[in-house]
Amino acid sequence: MEEIKNIQSRWDLAWSLYDEEKYEEAFKVFYQLAEGEGDAKAMYCIANMYYEGKGVKKDLKSAIAFYKKSAKLNFSAAQFDLGKLYFYGDGVEKNMVKAAELFKKAADQGDDEAQCFLGNCYEFGNGVETNIELALKYYTLSAEQGNAEGMSSLGRFYYHGDVVQENMLIAYLLFEKAAENGDVTAATYLGNCYENGYGCSKDLLKAAEWYTKAAENNDEDAQYRLGRLYFYGDGVEQDYLK
Repeated sequence: MEEIKNIQSRWDLAWSLYDEEKYEEAFKVFYQLAEGEGDAKAMYCIANMYYEGKGVKKDLKSAIAFYKKSAKLNFSAAQFDLGKLYFYGDGVEKNMVKAAELFKKAADQGDDEAQCFLGNCYEFGNGVETNIELALKYYTLSAEQGNAEGMSSLGRFYYHGDVVQENMLIAYLLFEKAAENGDVTAATYLGNCYENGYGCSKDLLKAAEWYTKAAENNDEDAQYRLGRLYFYGDGVEQDYLK
């Protein structure tokens, strides 16, 4: 019991130092917990600090080593972040198979981001055979936890009706929640819903508002759709220059 209290007090100290931006001191405490106690979460924290260069010189090789150590101990956040490195080829050779395997391990532990990425893998055949039913399953699990990208991806399925029966109301509601949480793709789809009255009342002003938000984040489809509204003066004052 005393040992548990001691470990907890060191955790409290580490987070306190980190929150105070005393990164070098925090790094030392996390390192003691990682190497001395074999703590998977501490290994993950060390990996992040190496990756971001906080409290220590940025070192992608060391970051990957600690992500691997933590992931091997079944820490879901490490599995997901390591999976992303393989997915994008960040510091390691791009390997979609390894990425998908790591995403699945994290997703099956309930990690909403990993569930969304795994859904993407199954939808587009990244590292696994294309399986739309499994894509739907993992997007749904992610969306149910409030993950914006998961809600956006699930919304696409209901919008297009290729995987599930088309339901514009559900699509609209998913896009609305996702867009309000910053998902750019969802903002474009939401603008389209308002422009055409899909799942909601037609509202060109709101369509322009959501297209603008997405366009400001460099979404090309939104930029095109917003430009079209300005060209015809739909919901906005006609402006050929814009």
